[in-house]
Amino acid sequence: MAKPKDYTIGLDIGTNSVGWVVTDDQNNILRIKGKKAIGARLFAEGKVAAERRSFRTTRRRLSRRRWRIKLLEELFDEGIAKVDPSFFARLHESWISPKEKRKHYSAIVFPSPEEEKNFHESYPTIYHLRDKLMKDDQKHDIREIYIAVHQMIKARGNFLHDESVETYRSGMSSLGGRSERTILNVQTLEELNDLFAENEGTEEVELNVASAEQINDILTGGHLNADSQKEIGNLLLPSSFPSFEDKAEEKQVKKLIKNVATNISKAWLGYKADFSTILNLTNVDKDQKKIFAFALQGGDEEDKVQELESLLEQSQTDIVDRLIEIRHAIVLSEIVPVGMTLSEAMIDKYEQHKEDLITLKAVIRNTKDKKNAAKLQAIYDLYVNNRHADLAKAMKLTGIKKRSELLDPEELKKAISSLLDDSPEAVEIKQRLEEKTFLPLQRSNNNGVIPNQLHQVELDEIIKKQSKYYPFLAEKNPDESEEAQKKAPTKLDALLTFRVPYYVGPMITKEEQEAQDGHSFAWMVRRDPQDYEAITPWNFEEKVDKMASATQFIKRMTTKDTYLLGEDVLPASSLKYQLFTVLNELNNIRVNGKKLTSDEKEQVIEGLFKKYKTVKADKFVQYWQTIHIGTDIKVKGLSDPSKFNSTMSTYIDFKKIFGNQLNNANRQNDFEKIIEYSTIFEDRKILEDKLRADFAWLSEEQIKQLCRLRLQGWGRLSDKLLTRLTDADGQNVLERLWNSNDNFVQIVSDPNIKAKIEQENQNLLRDGQSNDAVESILDDAYTSPQNKKAIRQVMRVVHDIVKACDGNVPAKFAIEFARSQEDDPKRTTARVNKMQKIYDQISDEVVSQGVKEQLSGMKSLKDRYYLYFMQGGRDAYTGEKLNIDRLSDYDIDHIMPQSFVKDDSLDNRVLVARAVNNQKSDKVPVLLFGNKVVADLGITVREMWDKWQKLGMISKRKLSNLLTDPDVLSEYRAQGFIRRQLVETSQVIKLTATILQSEFPDSKIIEVPAKYNSIVRKQFDLYKSREVNDYHHAIDAYLSTIVGNYLYQVYPNLRRMFVYGEFKKFSSNAEESAHDVARRVKSMNFLDDLLRGTHGDNIYCRSTGEIVFNRNDIISKLKQAYSFKQMLVTQEVFTRKSALFDQTVYPSPERDSKKRSGLIPRKRGMDTEIYGGYSGNKDAYFVLAEAVKDNGHFLQIVGVPIRALNTLKDSANYTEKLLEIIKPQVMFNKDTGKPIKGIKDVQILMDKIPYRQPVLEGGALYMLGSSTYKYSLKQISLSQESMKYILDYIDDTNFNKHVMVNIDHQDEKKCLLSVYDEILDKMDKYLPLFDINGFRKKLHDGREKFIKISAENEAEVVKDILRGLHANSEMTKPSGLGLTTALGFMQASRGIKLSDDAVFIYQSPTGLFERRVKVSDLLK
Repeated sequence: MAKPKDYTIGLDIGTNSVGWVVTDDQNNILRIKGKKAIGARLFAEGKVAAERRSFRTTRRRLSRRRWRIKLLEELFDEGIAKVDPSFFARLHESWISPKEKRKHYSAIVFPSPEEEKNFHESYPTIYHLRDKLMKDDQKHDIREIYIAVHQMIKARGNFLHDESVETYRSGMSSLGGRSERTILNVQTLEELNDLFAENEGTEEVELNVASAEQINDILTGGHLNADSQKEIGNLLLPSSFPSFEDKAEEKQVKKLIKNVATNISKAWLGYKADFSTILNLTNVDKDQKKIFAFALQGGDEEDKVQELESLLEQSQTDIVDRLIEIRHAIVLSEIVPVGMTLSEAMIDKYEQHKEDLITLKAVIRNTKDKKNAAKLQAIYDLYVNNRHADLAKAMKLTGIKKRSELLDPEELKKAISSLLDDSPEAVEIKQRLEEKTFLPLQRSNNNGVIPNQLHQVELDEIIKKQSKYYPFLAEKNPDESEEAQKKAPTKLDALLTFRVPYYVGPMITKEEQEAQDGHSFAWMVRRDPQDYEAITPWNFEEKVDKMASATQFIKRMTTKDTYLLGEDVLPASSLKYQLFTVLNELNNIRVNGKKLTSDEKEQVIEGLFKKYKTVKADKFVQYWQTIHIGTDIKVKGLSDPSKFNSTMSTYIDFKKIFGNQLNNANRQNDFEKIIEYSTIFEDRKILEDKLRADFAWLSEEQIKQLCRLRLQGWGRLSDKLLTRLTDADGQNVLERLWNSNDNFVQIVSDPNIKAKIEQENQNLLRDGQSNDAVESILDDAYTSPQNKKAIRQVMRVVHDIVKACDGNVPAKFAIEFARSQEDDPKRTTARVNKMQKIYDQISDEVVSQGVKEQLSGMKSLKDRYYLYFMQGGRDAYTGEKLNIDRLSDYDIDHIMPQSFVKDDSLDNRVLVARAVNNQKSDKVPVLLFGNKVVADLGITVREMWDKWQKLGMISKRKLSNLLTDPDVLSEYRAQGFIRRQLVETSQVIKLTATILQSEFPDSKIIEVPAKYNSIVRKQFDLYKSREVNDYHHAIDAYLSTIVGNYLYQVYPNLRRMFVYGEFKKFSSNAEESAHDVARRVKSMNFLDDLLRGTHGDNIYCRSTGEIVFNRNDIISKLKQAYSFKQMLVTQEVFTRKSALFDQTVYPSPERDSKKRSGLIPRKRGMDTEIYGGYSGNKDAYFVLAEAVKDNGHFLQIVGVPIRALNTLKDSANYTEKLLEIIKPQVMFNKDTGKPIKGIKDVQILMDKIPYRQPVLEGGALYMLGSSTYKYSLKQISLSQESMKYILDYIDDTNFNKHVMVNIDHQDEKKCLLSVYDEILDKMDKYLPLFDINGFRKKLHDGREKFIKISAENEAEVVKDILRGLHANSEMTKPSGLGLTTALGFMQASRGIKLSDDAVFIYQSPTGLFERRVKVSDLLK
């Protein structure tokens, strides 16, 4: 049994796994509770909330719409009750099908079918009714008025425009306005030109503002087509183009402006436009081209714009948003032509569609090819969503996958045109399709551009005409404020125009919500906390404290500091934060090899950054030359060689608004608060109110200007981190950036500041004194949901181990956060794009045309090829050209010798000829090759390296490695080397360590650098494959422990580098300097004694000389752990409470060609035989049911639907209700609905069985994937030989993770066949579960087929077999073996049946605690 304070917990943390191990100081794996304490905890990766948020937003929107309709009914109730008491009752059951017996009424709007028929003949659409009510002075039936207003309140348009209702009314000739409209004017184009001028890369773009009126005439003239687009494109061109001394540049700018004008005109008219051209983005990856090129139309327009803008900077987003605004104005003009009301325009569409349909029907009738005629009819049925047609059959006939495809005019044209003949009617249809005016729809995706004001214009007209007969229609809005009376003079106007501000959120206080359902995410604040009166659009201002609600919203929205837990970050536009980013970037550069002094930084900031929002590198050089006359300037250190990424844009904007006030020290906090408000509140009205309320000194003009600014985004750091934590000299981070040349990373690595950060974090956690404190920190932490979930699982594993050790806490933790998988195909593809960008900019002979052409033919780049292209196809040490067809003949060499530093990154590897590599030995490249001349380039090798770096082919760090001699390292470089080898910089590791330390203050937490595991594994041929089993997580934890123990005991003087919370400076009296360490150790390879046994088998403490480990002992223990056949692997079990079923609504079986059965009702009481329904029921959890039969019984796993949870919760007798829910699933055939013969009764044996519940049955170990799916839980292990072959031919064909051994002497097919045979052997011994669907037999039978397939295909087949047999839910279909069912597919379609001998296994997070429940015991 482990004793207090003498054990170590090793943790390998991944986003869906936690490997763990418990050892002593000599790396012996301990036995706890009679089990070897090594294993892995597996769980589903944490998910982002975006999807759930979108569903919640939709629910809230629909709920508020129902709320508005209810208020409307209350307004009309008294008037309608006098005329027709059953009116609302009829409306409320209008959704009920006539096929249902419970339908009480045969009409809806009027009591009798005859009246109903007359109504619909008079008003074929709602817009005919609205139009009549607007223009007719005669008294109309109050029910007609209600129906019209109801539709307006239900679909009330967007709220994107601030113009008054009168502005829209003035453009409607039928209401006394003018028949004219302005979409585009001089000011619009001037604003666009300003945006182009402020955006880097488009400064020279200037559109012709003089042509604004002509363009507007085209846009408002109707029938826009390709010719209109070309004409607008030409009109946008300036009368003269910019001229330059460099004629090539002049030509390039002229071409840019023409391309920009063409693509803008395409975007405006809804054609496919390339936004990368509009923004002059030349380095767009091939796989991103589709994101930048699309048409601004269709139902997915918003998604496409959102995806595009996620890749853009703010200045680029501003341009795109302005173009979209103009596009939407054009679309609105097409929907509602000049001079018309919305209803008039919709009636016009109706009449046009009617005429077009007559033409189409004539073509269908006269088409000789009856198949084409049927297709045309099917296309029309899909286009209008004809509920009387078989739409599934129509899709099959036409090949159209989604009806929404046809809503795109281009797709409709494509679908119809090919089926048309040459008749006059068909020719007319083709012409109309070309003009995008054929079969216009009243309801389309484009209706999203219709503003709320168009509906209000018509509502006001109806009120004006009918209120003399029904005075309540004009009842005054109770809100007496001038603004409310102007915008919404009546209660109906207020109902139509009212929106709950987004910063108010759910209209319930936190306290009310907690009392109602136990949740507490609401943040609205009432003016009077004791007032519980219902909130309406008419009393909202009186009841809701908008300012207090907005303040609560701010607290919810602000993200937290990356370093200081719980601290709010500064806005990205903060004056402080922008100054920080500028200083940090300036501290990274060198001018002519020298860092900038404080005075020079101040000069640059005053002369450049406070004047220009984008500071380009050439502008910096010009400015520097004006100060240092006659000096040649070379600037190094910019991450983007063309410009500075940082900006002081807010200072420039504020300087225009505030002038010298901006320098007032007493106002700085106010300026920061103003920026915070502007960042949070997109709603300019609340921003205006907040500015007035909080800053009395602001003038009205300043408030107006501030509201025009668009400040967006958040930084990563807090004000406290930048200004309130100080070093030993009392300087904070910003002051250090000013007064030294250190960058931010170096400053926060300062032991004093680092210690203060950790102290602040520990204080915060300890102040909470509970698990809630940890949870609240994780909720706010600046890390992904995946990482948060992983850390929560870590804490469960740790608590479980401590509990198993009788509460004794560990002496040490060794933690490592697993990096993403090494072999990422996307990464190798991204390499091609990266090199292609670099090569596109190179005109230098350093890369030949032949090598450029070779790159253009590559789809992905594995390491060897990547190095080849990084080196321009040349030997890195001689400059001689390499042969791409002989790359396997060359060596990949380590620049810095492995004897000095263990660094396998690309920055420390080069491709060289073998002879040179052999000559090199342990000497460094700069001494051996630096001064040799590359004959065909006429430069030295060192100059070639410099060129590679300047051209972006290699990194600055790689160049530094090439030029470094370890024997003459400076103190600074030595410190950097040590830090890179020993310091784990991952913020996730820091967060985990912080939380662990808060719970275990006396334990040492060793942060193991992530690279060491793979180094040790590769050195000792410890083969790892994720495909075989999940033991590798546990082994990685053991490796972390071994490395952690090794570093801790061998290098006690360096613990400050890798033990959390130990901060001592280099060169302090008690510690040797980094230079001394390097000189004494003579190596930065801190694992050298372990990896190479430099000092023999014994490993000594570098401080005391004491023997602390034996190398052979460590290797032996490692290999022994690798040979374990069993480890404790547990799966997270869970219940569900999210989606109730799949989203697709299927038609009733009689209208569904697939005749689906077992549909779930769309709502309670909606018969699926009439209304159709959902499929894909989602269960919350399961029960084990016993079905009692005449001649025995059977046991079945039955799902409890999520949709039944509320019913169960509210039930007086839970058990009875649960039985009522699950009984039909056992007693009836779900396909036929008929009773299953012989079942007398059903009983529940076990309740609330979770997903992933382990079950042992007849030697087969599996988990419950659902009530019908079994997933294997048995981990298999393979021999070292098989593991080597799997890496050689499947997992690591590039030999990045293991050493190439005997590969030339192996027969690949024989090796893979031996792996196949071992898999068959393991399957026969340990996987009886795979007798389901005959998998074991089929894989045996497939052996002969396996032998006959190619080696390449064999590797894929083995990989698929391993994945199919893996203890998880994956299913694969290995090709060529004759498997018709996916391997791993183990479904019992009528429910999983269990034997009486089945055993349910309940495990703690580690599996150290386990309880088994025999089903046979439950039957007694």
